[in-house]
Amino acid sequence: MIWILSLSFLFSPRLSIGQDSQLPCIRCDQDPVKGLIEGPEITKELEDISRGILTQSCEHDVTDDECTLIRWAKDGFKKYPHCSRFFVDQDGKLGELARLTAQRIVNDIEVNKGDSVFVQDYPDIDEICPNYKNFTPVEFVGFFTSAMEILAYRESSCDPNTHPNRASDVPNGPAVGLYQLELRKSLRSWRGGFCKVDAETILTPKGNTDCAMDIFIAMLKKNKKLFGKRNQKTHKMLNIDYWHSLNEPPRSKIVNANKESDYDRYRRYLARYPLCSLPSK
Repeated sequence: MIWILSLSFLFSPRLSIGQDSQLPCIRCDQDPVKGLIEGPEITKELEDISRGILTQSCEHDVTDDECTLIRWAKDGFKKYPHCSRFFVDQDGKLGELARLTAQRIVNDIEVNKGDSVFVQDYPDIDEICPNYKNFTPVEFVGFFTSAMEILAYRESSCDPNTHPNRASDVPNGPAVGLYQLELRKSLRSWRGGFCKVDAETILTPKGNTDCAMDIFIAMLKKNKKLFGKRNQKTHKMLNIDYWHSLNEPPRSKIVNANKESDYDRYRRYLARYPLCSLPSK
């Protein structure tokens, strides 16, 4: 069910960039994304995402990809009320938690343009999302907002007020909020500017989301990949991500072939992002 979360804020039509009005050649050697976020039309699209404004009516369109997503997420708003703030409501507005996440992603793309971690190609994402390398800037925003939202579901069932773990439950406990971050400032302040806040702030949806985004951005910059992977021969971790569900489990932990690990479940949910499938020819 989590795969439906907030995918629908890809409400904008696919962006046309360049003189031939074709989709941008995102990974071409001649034009590796840089400069694609400079046009006023693109900036407006990104602003509309962050503000939760639908820019096209989809009442009668039955074939457009973005309209399909909007209808899909509106249906999810009714089906999964516990995660309703990650959906698009019946008035076509993004929920509060989706807006918080999308805004941070939009800001990073607007500031860093082609150097933003959110428009880079990651081989481990390509494995589960074949069309990822062809995304437009708007579609990248959608994908990574979905990635963060799935994390929130895995960590707290979308509940910003989830009860914290006991100190004995986690190494640096207790962990709190949507993304289960350290409550004590001294344990997280080094992770980013938005993580230097006090305990009261980290317990709020915005404070928790902002710190989680700092961690997520730093993780992508350092590892150049989304997932924590293991050496296939030694099975030792090559890199370790902050969140458990992003880390490939050791084989010794797979005791039941029919039981899906948190890692495999996360990848499966993220792969269901509708634009991941390559267009049929």
